[in-house]
Amino acid sequence: MVTALGGRNSDWVLLGSVSVLVALALALRLCQLGYMVGRVGTAASAVWAPLVRQKTIAVTTYRRDGTAPTSPVSIAVDGDHAYVRTWHTSWKAKRLRRNPNVLIAPSTPEGRPTGPATPAKARLLDGAEAVRARRLLAAKYPLLQAAMVPLSHRLMRVRTLHYELTASGYIDDMLH
Repeated sequence: MVTALGGRNSDWVLLGSVSVLVALALALRLCQLGYMVGRVGTAASAVWAPLVRQKTIAVTTYRRDGTAPTSPVSIAVDGDHAYVRTWHTSWKAKRLRRNPNVLIAPSTPEGRPTGPATPAKARLLDGAEAVRARRLLAAKYPLLQAAMVPLSHRLMRVRTLHYELTASGYIDDMLH
């Protein structure tokens, strides 16, 4: 049926769908070009300053046999601390339970390091601290960390774990 202004009654659905797709494509392209969509915190430490606007970092954890796999994770920096999240059954979470020492480096979304690695310690958060980490990540990544990751964790029926990263000199401790 044609309306008085021209077009069909179903045209609004098509127009709305195209508008949403264009908005998503624009947001994704801006992210590819390095623009941050969400709010970015500030770093009180020189260790965290290069990672404030960084979208993804490579987190290197340690297996029992000493090998060091690397995983890409989203990061939110606030003051002297950085926050990341994963799910409770991931290999990364299992390794962090055994050994909280990690190496972190800026990386591509695929996890290839693009800068120097920094030693850090990961601490599992709970309660109000976990809520704060969740909010910081959601504020920096409104689409990914506020909507898609919580939804995927819910669909996978896994528990979301939040970790606080603090700068550490553990490599120096191991060498001496």
